[in-house]
Amino acid sequence: MKTAADYVDGGGGVVLGLFSFGTLPGGCAGGRWVNEGYNPLIAKNTAQVEHQDHPQVKPFNDHFLFSGIQEFNGGRMFSYHQLTLHPSAELMAEWANGNPLVAYRQCKEGRVVSLNFWPVSSTTNPSLWSKGGDFLITNSLLYVANLSRSCSSCFE
Repeated sequence: MKTAADYVDGGGGVVLGLFSFGTLPGGCAGGRWVNEGYNPLIAKNTAQVEHQDHPQVKPFNDHFLFSGIQEFNGGRMFSYHQLTLHPSAELMAEWANGNPLVAYRQCKEGRVVSLNFWPVSSTTNPSLWSKGGDFLITNSLLYVANLSRSCSSCFE
């Protein structure tokens, strides 16, 4: 059975979400993935939960990952890890408090995107993200698969 690191080495893509950063208790990534630094974001500690209305996100850029996104609203209760950027990764967006929100890196033949937010939306809990997360997750999956189709019409 191949590992995630082998998959990326062979040109595959991986999208990581909250609680999958490997060095945290209960993190699902480990082994060569962590030891050889495949994560675009490196964990400092366990997840934080903040409660505030409409947390601000520092401005997005025009990268494909943000196609169709006008705003990302993390909700009244949003979770994130305190993370640092891998030296060869690119930080794409961060929470207003300076913690990374989105980063990616090229790893050998494949791509890895880290999304530092809980992927569950306000559809299941009104306190969670309500805008932009659907596009961000979809665009990330398309990006790591090397597909150039924009998500702008995915949810119409």
